[in-house]
Amino acid sequence: MNSARTLTIGMCASLILLAAEARATTTFAKVAGTLKLTGDAQNDAVQLVGIGNPGSVVLVVDAQQVGSFEGIHDIVVNTAAGDDVLEVLGVQIGGSIKIKTGTGVDDVRIHGDNGHFERSLFVGGNVDVSMGRQAGDTFELKAETAHGVSIGGNVVVRGASFNEITGFGGTADLDATDVRIGGNLRIQCGVAANSGILLVAVNVHGSTKLDTGNQADSVSVASSQFLRPVTIRTFGGDDIIGFSSGAFQNRFASTLVIDGGAGADQWLGATASIQAIAPNVKNVETSS
Repeated sequence: MNSARTLTIGMCASLILLAAEARATTTFAKVAGTLKLTGDAQNDAVQLVGIGNPGSVVLVVDAQQVGSFEGIHDIVVNTAAGDDVLEVLGVQIGGSIKIKTGTGVDDVRIHGDNGHFERSLFVGGNVDVSMGRQAGDTFELKAETAHGVSIGGNVVVRGASFNEITGFGGTADLDATDVRIGGNLRIQCGVAANSGILLVAVNVHGSTKLDTGNQADSVSVASSQFLRPVTIRTFGGDDIIGFSSGAFQNRFASTLVIDGGAGADQWLGATASIQAIAPNVKNVETSS
């Protein structure tokens, strides 16, 4: 049976703005195994917390628990306008997560810890995130503790100013505490401001494409493995691409293409990685 609930929470704006009273409204519904959430134009703080068995999710809005669900297979969120924070913590579902943010400076955090006790995060399908291309929009996919993050399908992130995907492992060896992506990885910043991409202890089984923007951007990669082709494009601006060395070196089992685009670009750690095929490097003025 489909069920729908609508929650209106009045909150004192002095807790956030030290001003007049404001009200935040978050609408949520469980429909045939899909948990759907829609925000409003206020500044909302929403947590989806995985507990107990796979498919069990608790919903917290502005520090108040407002719902508990069983049998969740997919999660769909639209935060709408406002400066919103969405946290998906320790969730374990067999389906996919789809997130869309709107205007305002937003944070999307998908973490392998539920905030109360250590817990692995796994998503059997895809993680698809579309952010508002605002300067300051942030996306995180992280293993916070000694429990890893596993995504069975693709990870696609569009429109975030800063993107961080980090595992808990310390080397390029496969580790249970890494972020493991079974499909493809796509990150496209597209923000009219400086942007960055940070990958640490990430294992990608599919292909990888990382695109920044036309400002002074950065791409940093450490302790990661890529089994299929990798393409990094930084477009305009004076950009820096950095690969870690030594115990934190990366491994590329297939092709690596780096295109710095316009501007005075640098590739640091150009010889630090283990590469099965010589990289194809274009429009990079300095490498070391």
